[in-house]
Amino acid sequence: MWLLRILPLTGVQIAIGKLWFSWFLSWVILSIIQTIIGILLGWTFLYMIGGLVLTALASISISGMGIWIGTIGAKYNPANPQNRLTFAPSLVLLILSYVYLFVSLISLAFIVLPASFRDFFTNQDSIGGFIGFMLNIGAFIVEMNATSPALAILIGCVGLVVVSIGTAVITIQLAAKRFDKGIEIEMVQANSGRGLR
Repeated sequence: MWLLRILPLTGVQIAIGKLWFSWFLSWVILSIIQTIIGILLGWTFLYMIGGLVLTALASISISGMGIWIGTIGAKYNPANPQNRLTFAPSLVLLILSYVYLFVSLISLAFIVLPASFRDFFTNQDSIGGFIGFMLNIGAFIVEMNATSPALAILIGCVGLVVVSIGTAVITIQLAAKRFDKGIEIEMVQANSGRGLR
């Protein structure tokens, strides 16, 4: 878009500015909801703080993915302002979000999966395929929680930070490059669309 080319800002500055706004807004909303749920369920203060940190980590990476995908398939529809992506990028964002969630849950399992689940995982040896693979991962995590709980928590925390911050950094760098080159936005007018550069 021509406006991006005349702004006295680099692509990195634009991407980071969008990231902070998107991340902070989503984190505040999720934190309010989580705090209300925590109060209703009687969570301890430590659980509350831990939940807020996990929410912050999860939302910053998802915001980064959204900004990057938005530079690939941006769309403006005055009749539906919330519909800001064309179909293919929306599908990519959905798939990436689930992949990210899956990887994050493995890291989170190191923190929250109790050693008392050991019998459940060890009694599922006959199951194969993807489910069997996941059960083997669960058995490994539970075994580590039983033998070295401090190490398991450390691995989980480091894994979450690396995955979340790493995803945010990579996607913001990719978005910044596209901002520097200029992005194409599909302008929807009536029943037709045209690109604006």
